[in-house]
Amino acid sequence: MMKRFAAVGMAAALALGVAGSAMAGTKMAPVVEPEVAPPPPVMAVRSPWTGPYVGAQLGWGEARLRFRVPGDDTVADAGSDTVRIKRSGWLGGIHLGYLHDFGGFAAGVEGSYDAARIRFPGGVRLREVAALKLRGGPTFDNAFVYAVVGGSNIRIRGGGESLSDSGWLAGLGAEVMLDENWRIGAEAAQHRIKNFDGTGARLRLNTIQARVSYRF
Repeated sequence: MMKRFAAVGMAAALALGVAGSAMAGTKMAPVVEPEVAPPPPVMAVRSPWTGPYVGAQLGWGEARLRFRVPGDDTVADAGSDTVRIKRSGWLGGIHLGYLHDFGGFAAGVEGSYDAARIRFPGGVRLREVAALKLRGGPTFDNAFVYAVVGGSNIRIRGGGESLSDSGWLAGLGAEVMLDENWRIGAEAAQHRIKNFDGTGARLRLNTIQARVSYRF
């Protein structure tokens, strides 16, 4: 009986050894994990109001000169008379600037040059207006409403002379976006200079102009 159990045990051991050898010789296929695609990069979207721009403007200007004419010194109590002259005409030119949208509010700097044709008596003409200004105001879906402040230089020619002087300006404007690059708008401003080029005259220039701009 013991011999029979020993024989059975030996047979079982041989069977297990053969099975183990067979399994050891079999190569297991490697487990391949599925590739996970990286998320697409997040692209920064530039506001359509942000960026450099160039454009042109054309409109109308009204210039007012005020100065004093001394009275006759030979007459007692002779004071001086204040003379006021008002003339108007067209002006137009180009502008170049940069605007940045901070999220509902945009601000930037702009330089402009206008050739003007405003005639005063005696062949005197207001010929040129150059300005450097700051613009700022709220932005909407396709509109920008802003205030403008800065400085301007105005040149007057006549009688063989050319006079120029600088002063301050302030105004309001608005622009409407046509697409990502083109904008149209209008701007009204007032320029003021005291003691124009040492003549004692005060100059006030009111302008209103239509504008078209292209953003790069």
